[in-house]
Amino acid sequence: MAEKAEPRQGSCLCLTHENVAHLRGGVQAARICAARELDYVDLFIMNFAKCLFVLAAFLLPAGMVGAAPTQITWQSPTGRMNILSDSQPWGSDFQLELGAFKSGFTPTSTNTDQWATNWVAVSRANYDASDRVFGGDYTFTNNNGPITKGAKAYIWGFGGSEIAGQWILLQKTNGTPWVWPDPAAGPAPLPKLWSTGSSEALLGTVNTNTNAPFHLQTAAVTNSAPPPTTWAQWAENQLGQTNHGNPDYNGNGVTDIWEYALHADGSGRDPDPASWLQQAEADVASLGVLPQPYKASR
Repeated sequence: MAEKAEPRQGSCLCLTHENVAHLRGGVQAARICAARELDYVDLFIMNFAKCLFVLAAFLLPAGMVGAAPTQITWQSPTGRMNILSDSQPWGSDFQLELGAFKSGFTPTSTNTDQWATNWVAVSRANYDASDRVFGGDYTFTNNNGPITKGAKAYIWGFGGSEIAGQWILLQKTNGTPWVWPDPAAGPAPLPKLWSTGSSEALLGTVNTNTNAPFHLQTAAVTNSAPPPTTWAQWAENQLGQTNHGNPDYNGNGVTDIWEYALHADGSGRDPDPASWLQQAEADVASLGVLPQPYKASR
């Protein structure tokens, strides 16, 4: 009778024809063999993962390896009155953005004409005039500029036109300031809540007292461009979709592209399109440019 071959460390009884019979009768031996093989497999996987991590450190941009995204919710308190500089309430056409200004630029009330070219927006929200509230969510994933960790975050609200705008710029420097987080390696940080209820106004007015007659009030701004609006943003806001197959969605005789270019209401039927177009053309002529800077969607 042939002598049984003893399995060597690193070999597997179940992988050879000679040991099939022994495996059927020796379950314990198979378990020992499998455990030995798993040790080698685990070691290989661990070393392979280390190699991948080192390779990623060279190939991926700085700040991306092990990045833990941060969820940011920005909002206003619900139900509090928000008004324009003439004390009229905000309408549903008022918009707000969360973002930051490019490095080296400091926004002030005297350089509003430079804000738009230095502004980097990450999230936009429409004002809900019925519930008197606005808000949005944004996931901050990396520091690959132009917004980097430690930079100030702002909420910029705007309405009206370039000729007669209504703006408010909010920040928070006291308590827990609004600054862009560091998506460093490790477990994901807790979500952040940035509420205007405890903010400060760089332009306009904030009342943090809940008993005040209003919460936010804009300031009048002239000859300064608000943030640009893409076709996709306008169509989503006005029409609910970017491609509805109808060049005149509201059927008022003015095509959507014209209403977009001239910052008109594309959702409702204008009572007098001819009169509206005459006023829009007068605004354009007085400026030499469109009433609000728009750009093609990318």
